[in-house]
Amino acid sequence: INQVCADKCPSNQFRLQDSCFNCEIQCETCSNFANSCDKCAFGYYPLSNRPKNCVKECPTKYYLVDPG
Repeated sequence: INQVCADKCPSNQFRLQDSCFNCEIQCETCSNFANSCDKCAFGYYPLSNRPKNCVKECPTKYYLVDPG
């Protein structure tokens, strides 16, 4: 096992108490919860009204747009 003592979790994990847990697949990075994305993974998009929620396809009444 190649583990080390680190003062923070890797970018694809979040800290809960004294342990690191994996982000869910839709998150490249997350914080506080596995599905609370700070950045969406490739191929996933944030919802405009809930930007920490990333989806693979826009739900009904949502459209994929370039916010720039």
